[in-house]
Amino acid sequence: MQPRVTSLVARALVGGLLVASSLPAMQQPTGVIAIAATKKEQEACNGSAVLISADGQAITLLEALPGEPKPGDKVEVIAAGLRRQAEVVRRGAITTAVLLRIEGLPSSGCTPIVLGDSRSLVVGAEAWTAGNVTGAIEQDGLAALSRGVVSGLYDLPADAAPVRGRMGRILSTYRGPVIETDAGINDGSQGGALLDGDGRCMGLISLGQARERRLGTAIPMHVIASDLALERPLVSSTEPRTEPAFAQAAATVMRSMALISFERPNGLGNLEDPIPRPPRAVAEAPVYERDRLQRWWNMYYQQQQMFYTDQPVSAIIVDAQAGLLVTTRSNLHGGAEHGRVLSASGAGTPCAVIAVNKPLDLALIKAEAPLDGADPTFAPRPTVGDQIAVVGGLTVPGGLGRYAMTRGVVSAMARHLMQTNHAWIQIDARANYGSLGAAVIDDAGRIAGMTALLGPDGPQSQWLINSGITMVLDADAIVRALPQLTAGTGTDAQPRLGLGVSLKLTDSKVVIAAIIPDTGAAASDLKPGDVIAKIDGVAVASSQAMMRTLLKHKPGDHVAVEVMRGDDPKTIDVEITEFVAP
Repeated sequence: MQPRVTSLVARALVGGLLVASSLPAMQQPTGVIAIAATKKEQEACNGSAVLISADGQAITLLEALPGEPKPGDKVEVIAAGLRRQAEVVRRGAITTAVLLRIEGLPSSGCTPIVLGDSRSLVVGAEAWTAGNVTGAIEQDGLAALSRGVVSGLYDLPADAAPVRGRMGRILSTYRGPVIETDAGINDGSQGGALLDGDGRCMGLISLGQARERRLGTAIPMHVIASDLALERPLVSSTEPRTEPAFAQAAATVMRSMALISFERPNGLGNLEDPIPRPPRAVAEAPVYERDRLQRWWNMYYQQQQMFYTDQPVSAIIVDAQAGLLVTTRSNLHGGAEHGRVLSASGAGTPCAVIAVNKPLDLALIKAEAPLDGADPTFAPRPTVGDQIAVVGGLTVPGGLGRYAMTRGVVSAMARHLMQTNHAWIQIDARANYGSLGAAVIDDAGRIAGMTALLGPDGPQSQWLINSGITMVLDADAIVRALPQLTAGTGTDAQPRLGLGVSLKLTDSKVVIAAIIPDTGAAASDLKPGDVIAKIDGVAVASSQAMMRTLLKHKPGDHVAVEVMRGDDPKTIDVEITEFVAP
């Protein structure tokens, strides 16, 4: 078998030192080949194909090919660095799979890939994507690899709209069973191989996606083999390569998870005037018109992400007997106040929002009856580099009772996104609207926090979906907030950390507009009209620059504030305090 797992000495930067560890690695599979780009294609590259026999048989997807070739048509492929003609032998009837036969296949440099039985895959299994990503095979001769896990197993609904990309271009029309993965899938990946940890091809990479999750998928190999009537056995794996600790941890934590379907009276699906579907841009359109349409498509796609009024969301059970759950405030878009905790055995349990902590993006929900679940075990605050997983209910249609999981590490511990003393955790695991409110867990099945700050009402949320930049509300903060929320008391504003002044920008200068009572500024000699020049020797050119400087401090610290009062420079000592801005 050509693509195989080998021993790789990987180096990681920990505490400023390079340390070596043994990690599984995958050799670049030469059996993943490129579909050559044509001059008529606007895209930088076409897709990929997978060589499955030494006599030149290869499989790919229609979305990887230029145009829509029929049986007997020829397409150009690149194998072992050489361009060859490939004939379309047949197309699948229920999938977009295509069987090719390559003419004059090079005798060396391209080894067929063993086909695996995708029915043996489980969520959490090791997964690799291999393909002609942005022309990697065309330009450099070998497929680009990305490592991840199988993050979900489900069906794309038959009535779902085609998946579209830039400027409305249709990327995939496939509907049916898929393997979701958090490994990288990009332009050029389509038609390439989804490999298991032993190098077997478990599926063909598709650009199809569930709009609830927006992660890459592959069409399972057992579905493709049946559709194309491939005359070769699929190799079974009795033990998919997984990390047992996290597989068990996910199963454990799911006993403390639930899905809630909220009523959204003001949701996008109930709007009288939703954003209309824009027309497709044509190549002949002038630049300004294409720019206008791109902005229109961006807004339309953002609306479509959360178009459902009944899309379920993830929640964490905090007291099963009392019927209490927490989710993110971001999940309450569309005026959600009531809903149902879903159950596989019936219509679910009515629930309602009790209170919201807006600064923490946290909401407490109470069900009308005890919940069929377990109270969670919370983990201590993690540290940078700790392995984590994002685990939540599968929010796609038909996903009730199943879960999805993406993997990653803690990438930052003290993210101050606003001028407050609260420090968010940042992780690199992929998260999306479907996993908003999901649990972030360690390998012992303890909940370290909850994904947050990714709601559709966030101005930049569409660019953070599956970006590898995911903010997490830590478990300690959730526990501290629960007593107030349980009492029905919400929080609209979090105390700010700073001098205790309100500012205005006048002639590019940061000027104190007012002094807030009972703050460090009020106890100092600062006065309205003072122009702030420096804080602790650092120049202040804007309110944002001042905020970044002050966030390095904690309440009780003192800073030297250099101001100009008229023509007189002054240096004033000010204590950093927490305050609620008027």
